[in-house]
Amino acid sequence: ALTGVQAPDGRKVHGTARPVLSAHLADLLVTPVRVGETDQWCVLNRDDTDTRELPSVDATRRVAVVTVDGATVPADRQLGGLDTTRARSIAATLFAAEAVGIAQWCVTTAAEHARVRVQFGRPIGQFQGVKHKCADMVGRVELARAAAWDAARAVEDTSAAELTAASAVALALDAAFSNAKDCIQVLGGIGFTWEHDAHVYLKRAMALHSLLGSPRDW
Repeated sequence: ALTGVQAPDGRKVHGTARPVLSAHLADLLVTPVRVGETDQWCVLNRDDTDTRELPSVDATRRVAVVTVDGATVPADRQLGGLDTTRARSIAATLFAAEAVGIAQWCVTTAAEHARVRVQFGRPIGQFQGVKHKCADMVGRVELARAAAWDAARAVEDTSAAELTAASAVALALDAAFSNAKDCIQVLGGIGFTWEHDAHVYLKRAMALHSLLGSPRDW
């Protein structure tokens, strides 16, 4: 974590933050800095930081470690009005919406495949095991979608935003990860190949789990 102390010419920042989305590509980094017992937000320039890209299971969402060694943040780059709880709720709502999109793609892909893939003379979607798996996928994504809508509607309501965002991201993380795995199961052999896009969605769901923590945490 980054920590800061107030100095005559600004706030001196030290520490390491990881993983930070696309930090090695960014010119500006908006970040919380622990000052005493509270988080104070500020803007760091590229020159203030030493960034190094980290390996990621999701090659389409790159992350980095950010190290700051005594950079001075002047007053005009200190964001005193930004509340950490509010920033966390907005970010959780956005990630929940993304996870719902992952879960929905997996439902659509699995259902379309189940309609046309023939085994033992019948489309596999007629088999009870496949039907039930697809039905479970639909149930997860619809619950997560409703929660994500609630979180988006409540984003300006300070009394409800934190709870609705936490509920949304907990449901959506589970929906994305579980649906991505079930989609690969319904696809069968093609689902385990690099040629199909299913692995891209599974990796994004895994990366979200890594970045945000487990649904239990939320």
